[in-house]
Amino acid sequence: MKRLLPLVILISVIFTLASPPVFALGAEGRAQPEINAPAAILMEKETGTVLYEKNAHEPGFPASITKIMTMLLIVEDIEAGRLKLDDTVIASERAASFGGSCVYLEAGEQMSVSDMLKCIAVVSANDCAVAMAEHISGSEEKFVERMNKRAKELGLENTHFSNCSGLFDDGAHFTTAYDVALMSRELIKHDLIKDYTTIWMDSIRGGEFELSNTNKLAYWYPGCTGLKTGYTSTSRYCLSATAERNGVEYIAVVMHCETSDSRNKDAETLLDYAFSSFRLCSLNDGVLLPDVHVELGRAENVRAEYTGDSVAVIPKGGEPEYKLELRNTALIEAYKDYVCKDFSVTDADIADWYEKQLKSDKELYASNPGQYKDNEEYFEKYCGIYDDAAPALVVPEGYSRIMDIVVIPEGELGDDYKKKNEQLDSLREECTSLLFTDALNGDGANSERIAQLISDYKTLQAECDEMYNKFIEPYRAKIDKAFAELEGGADFAQVMLKYTENEYVAGSDSYGGCETFRTKGQLISTKHSSSKGDWSSTVKEIYSLLKPGEYSDVFTDTDGSLHIIYRGADETPGEVKLADVIDKVTAIVKATSDTEAWDELLDTWMDDADIVYDKDLIASVGKTYVKE
Repeated sequence: MKRLLPLVILISVIFTLASPPVFALGAEGRAQPEINAPAAILMEKETGTVLYEKNAHEPGFPASITKIMTMLLIVEDIEAGRLKLDDTVIASERAASFGGSCVYLEAGEQMSVSDMLKCIAVVSANDCAVAMAEHISGSEEKFVERMNKRAKELGLENTHFSNCSGLFDDGAHFTTAYDVALMSRELIKHDLIKDYTTIWMDSIRGGEFELSNTNKLAYWYPGCTGLKTGYTSTSRYCLSATAERNGVEYIAVVMHCETSDSRNKDAETLLDYAFSSFRLCSLNDGVLLPDVHVELGRAENVRAEYTGDSVAVIPKGGEPEYKLELRNTALIEAYKDYVCKDFSVTDADIADWYEKQLKSDKELYASNPGQYKDNEEYFEKYCGIYDDAAPALVVPEGYSRIMDIVVIPEGELGDDYKKKNEQLDSLREECTSLLFTDALNGDGANSERIAQLISDYKTLQAECDEMYNKFIEPYRAKIDKAFAELEGGADFAQVMLKYTENEYVAGSDSYGGCETFRTKGQLISTKHSSSKGDWSSTVKEIYSLLKPGEYSDVFTDTDGSLHIIYRGADETPGEVKLADVIDKVTAIVKATSDTEAWDELLDTWMDDADIVYDKDLIASVGKTYVKE
């Protein structure tokens, strides 16, 4: 290794307030709260700090706390101007048919968005949730797609919705206490929702129908701001409870409790624990950190500064702790390159990396041949075969790539289109019901009415088609232009990058930022359907009809987006020999070696640094790090 020069780099010293871990004991030795709920979590709103958890990441049925996400989308649409509180919502027959917790909407009944939201928040009205979903997205199914998309955006890794109410428990509808806390945290950022979740008693329909909050903490718990209860026979009793005192707000989620009383008691216990044991500490209370003296630098002193959040949760009676860090400046990076440029790795180091990675890849695919898509961590790391970052050394049998040129319409068709579609649904339901009745009775008594319904349906469908075609025309023109370029012999990958949003690839928003994914497409198994991931059924079906090297015609997916997909050539199965990837493997091993050596060097600098603090000044804000 080359000799290191005795150069002292100008550094900044940073004091970062450490976020507290999940506490086994609370502040000043206070015992951890005892609760009976099978799953629970306690979170501070401002920082998202977890103060207590119990099986918080285990998926289960959420019941009506599902409506937290439903209300979040409603409130976001209101604040974005896409929806108004005084807008009129017309209940469909389907919405009116929902039981469980409801306000007994009648088909065709009109109610304002504000009253609908009130019914959802206060009495957990399933019928109102469905009516709002249909009003916003045209159907509950499309609204649920938005729910799942928003869940991904919020980082809810163990959540998937199949309905907007939580009334039905099925394998595709699940969440965790932690994910409920995250969506609750996002919802209470909108003060509007608290106008509804804090209601004790109210009424609708001119006072004819009374409402009483299902969240009994709203009645008696000081500072309660919401949020949502839930119950089914399978999920049992669930609650996301929020409360605020002196500007600090906590979220307590308890799930699958045996009784409503036990869920209320557990939520209270967690909130009491939070308010009694913790406080928010501001890093901007007027206390200045001292300058740090630097030997042999360009300046005698550098300013210490805070990084990260401006506040943190700490135990009451305690003080924040600060840690010393080096700022990763351009100067340090340049010096790292200078120091490490002559580092070398041996043939044995390279062979060792190859053998370990080859063994790991074989084990991975032996356990699951469709692993590329199933294991998110693996896919993010390798991002497909022969990626520039790191090669995968095993090519499973039956893999090819799928590419997708997608044009997504912006905006919406409007309320008139939604109303016409609602009318279509109504006509379809009535016609189906009459056909069933006639088939059952065998008398054809409703044949004239059925014929009229079919005629009305065709007329209305034609109107909807005309509206849709006018709306979609500019987007279709764009993708038709892309198709024309392909027909002219253009490379599919280049056309995909040209006409598709840079960070979006249909089928997996999570991997859209991966360069290989965007330029080479997604590597999927032709034998294992699970590897096809989130691709829609339409895309999967069309892909299955393509031969290797073929691309499809322009088609419209169920969400209205326009697509052209390409099926790449089948990958040759087997092992990738070291000789074929020697340059990439060498670069990986050297980069790893450089990083380890550099980290050791930084540790040496930290140990040898002559840094002296103003002990009295720092003592006023927390623990001191003083080298005598």
